[in-house]
Amino acid sequence: MEQYRHPVRARSWEFPSGSTDHDLDADPRAAGVRELREETGRSRET
Repeated sequence: MEQYRHPVRARSWEFPSGSTDHDLDADPRAAGVRELREETGRSRET
């Protein structure tokens, strides 16, 4: 995703980051879908 970083006065591209919980995220794909929605507000279909 692209974000504006004020300290460098520029936009930069970076990967959304997050963490997983072994009990909640037994399926890595489901964890990725959830993290994408949390970090970007988007689903994998958009």
